[in-house]
Amino acid sequence: MSKLLILLGLLILFLFILLKDSYSKKREVEYKNDERWQQIKLKSSVIVLKFYDMIIVLNCLAFFFTDLFNNHFASITLVKAFLYAFYIMLVRYPVEYFALRYYDQRL
Repeated sequence: MSKLLILLGLLILFLFILLKDSYSKKREVEYKNDERWQQIKLKSSVIVLKFYDMIIVLNCLAFFFTDLFNNHFASITLVKAFLYAFYIMLVRYPVEYFALRYYDQRL
């Protein structure tokens, strides 16, 4: 059951990759890559960078509190660490897609 949920989550995230790419290409042709579209892409990339900063801060806090309050050694395998990093990096696409749509309506 958990593998099915992981597969479903990955399919949804890959759908967002396709949505973001198609939305970006459509708007780039529509706006002819003008300054407004460049500004929208710049603002959405700033949102993605803030998302990554938030993930890094949460990871540091989790490491600190785990080390501070947990007396026994807790470890995860390297494969799981890479999988978690992969999932976090895939969440970038829904964040960027919604940021593009938001700033396209606002600007």
